[in-house]
Amino acid sequence: MSTTFDRLRAGVARKLLTPGAWQFFREGAAITRNRSWQPIRAQDATKTDLPYIRTAMMSHARRLRANVGFVAGVVRDLQLYTLGSTGLTPKSSSANNEWAASADDYFEQWCNVCDVTGRFNFRQIQRLSLALLVVDGDLGIVLTETKNGFPRIQLIEGHQIGSNPAVNVAGYTELDEANWHDGVRLNAYGQPIQYRVIKQGDSFDQSSYQDIDAAAFVHVFE
Repeated sequence: MSTTFDRLRAGVARKLLTPGAWQFFREGAAITRNRSWQPIRAQDATKTDLPYIRTAMMSHARRLRANVGFVAGVVRDLQLYTLGSTGLTPKSSSANNEWAASADDYFEQWCNVCDVTGRFNFRQIQRLSLALLVVDGDLGIVLTETKNGFPRIQLIEGHQIGSNPAVNVAGYTELDEANWHDGVRLNAYGQPIQYRVIKQGDSFDQSSYQDIDAAAFVHVFE
């Protein structure tokens, strides 16, 4: 007498013996009337996430935020519920209460003058950074200082990070093309060692740029 298990086993066997069944061992990859064909690409991100694609997605996302209230509201809510109304404030954990109070006071003063442009305080930079991360997908923070050695930070927007070999960049060589990937220079182990910041502020005009060592550049991305 046939059991439920026997019938199930027979059904699976028939399916596996069907010509072409092993082509889609996982049915999620099968092409059906309800699932259209999609190109199959399994390569390194440097070959699939091309600079033009990143720039196009960034442009579309910025346009949505500027013109669709719902999208702008989502970004504002993320800022509010992630950072609160005053931003994140680190506190010293030193056992020396006097030193801890002095360090906290110094950091609070630095927060008011941390931006290299002099326009934003540290809490505002947090809000801007989160919005850039959500909309653009990435951003950079340059660790710099004044002539007197006072530490400052500089925000770099996503479109300012790039190294497109298709444009006319002075001194660009084939060796550079092999080591640079969309604004990030990697060593033989894939470790970022430099970042290219476009000075003109246009991802399609990279004739003026500055290369910054990775030790002085914080790349924030998802």
